[in-house]
Amino acid sequence: MDIAFTSLFYRSYNALTESQKEQINQAITRYCERPDPPYPSGWRVQKLHGVKGTTLDGEQSPDIWEMHAPGPNALVVTFQRDSEGNIMFRNCGLHDKTLRSP
Repeated sequence: MDIAFTSLFYRSYNALTESQKEQINQAITRYCERPDPPYPSGWRVQKLHGVKGTTLDGEQSPDIWEMHAPGPNALVVTFQRDSEGNIMFRNCGLHDKTLRSP
């Protein structure tokens, strides 16, 4: 399993507070430890409907997923997986702002 991050993810991540970054780090760490469904219900991982991810190699466009970060803030991480199980984290941050550009 390879893990990649988009430039949008890095820009969004760098704009967060240290506390928010820690929440995002926790979400990514727990996901990488258990990347395959079914996910525990407390993780609040769900497929985004009506949007598809990007691919560079001509494969079918993958689904985009959102995962809520643990903690008091409404933070989410969006990601996509390819057919080989590689993960690309696309965006992160406050729920409404992040889901405008997943």
